[in-house]
Amino acid sequence: MLLHETDLHVFGTKNIQTSSKIMKVAVTMADGNESYLHHVDLTFVWFSQPIGVTCYVSSGKKERRHPDGPIGIIGTALLKDCRLSIDFVMRTVEIEKL
Repeated sequence: MLLHETDLHVFGTKNIQTSSKIMKVAVTMADGNESYLHHVDLTFVWFSQPIGVTCYVSSGKKERRHPDGPIGIIGTALLKDCRLSIDFVMRTVEIEKL
């Protein structure tokens, strides 16, 4: 999972200093620039069940192109046993647990 630090509250974490495991990792972004992300272990409720995930948290400039745009990126492990429906015309994404 990838989030900006200002969106951690969505998952019940107010700031990365309160999380149990914090480590900075160097990454190369798609544009070739290097950046640092915080590596954090988070637990949140996913389809009524608590689940632990590894999360990478950005503290750099936040660029959200649309006010209702996504707040983060999830990996495929969270989508196991789910149906993902994307409606490009309506600009919606639905995740259904199977």
